[in-house]
Amino acid sequence: MKFFFLSLLAFFGLLGLLEWGHGKGIPAEITRKIMHMAGGLFAFSLPFIVSFYVAISLGVLSFILLFVTQKKHILNSIHKVPRKTSGAVLFPIGLLLSTIIFWPIDPQIFQISALV
Repeated sequence: MKFFFLSLLAFFGLLGLLEWGHGKGIPAEITRKIMHMAGGLFAFSLPFIVSFYVAISLGVLSFILLFVTQKKHILNSIHKVPRKTSGAVLFPIGLLLSTIIFWPIDPQIFQISALV
C-alpha cells in the first residue's frame, strides 16, 4: 500500500508539473497527451499494488475529478485544448469498464487494455 500512495503522489505531482508547464506556455495538446500516457501507465500498474475494488474506486474518483474540473474550467493543462472534446472524461470511464470486464477474468488482459 505504501507503493500505491507514492505512485499516487507522483501522479498528482506530474499533474501539478504539467499544469505549471501549461501556464508557462506548453500547449494543452502536449500536456494532455503526457497525462494520458501517465494515466495508462498508472492504470497498468494497479494490479501490482491494489485490489480490484480499490481500482474501481480510483476509476470512479478519476471520472468525478475530471468531470468537475472540466465543468469548473480548472486543470487547463488537460481541458483547454483548441477543440471540443470529452476524451478526458471518457478516458477514466474506458479504464473503469475495462477494469470491471477484464480484471476478474485476468488482470493481464486489463493491463493490456490500459496500455492501448
